[in-house]
Amino acid sequence: MSTNDDQISSDLETFADDDDALYRREKDCDSDSFGRQTSIDTSFMIQVDVIVAVPESASRMAFETYIERAGLEDSVLALDEKELADALLEAQGGDPENPLLVLVGEDSYLDDIRKLHLQVRRPFLVLASGNCRSNCHYLLPASCGQASFTEALRHCVAWSMSKRVSELTGRVRTYV
Repeated sequence: MSTNDDQISSDLETFADDDDALYRREKDCDSDSFGRQTSIDTSFMIQVDVIVAVPESASRMAFETYIERAGLEDSVLALDEKELADALLEAQGGDPENPLLVLVGEDSYLDDIRKLHLQVRRPFLVLASGNCRSNCHYLLPASCGQASFTEALRHCVAWSMSKRVSELTGRVRTYV
């Protein structure tokens, strides 16, 4: 082998060692740190309809990524109060079996939602600004990751299921 071939071979081994070390470091870290998709995030067992009302573009894009990684179908974007109200009213005509999660990035949006008096599909409200408010169902920190978003989805599904069970048991008691 020539000196040039030896150098190329040595360089390739160094790159391979570097790649292995990087893989080990990434593998040992939390999945949110590297934005990697874990098997638990690949698909949700039930379709959750999501409205993203987060005006800040970087946060909105992060939530769109989390939604995609969770295997959910297209979300609806609402960039202001009017678009949010329109999206919520349109969602009333959607499948009532699907939970409806609304990611809210502004505290004032919560009050606007409450004024709509939604009866057919009540939304599970997630405040994504990191500010504590008592009139939301779930609070996500401003810098949450995929795992936190997935946990919010789980809470949304559980809340929605409990509402349906409540409605069904109320109907059964009426007929008994």
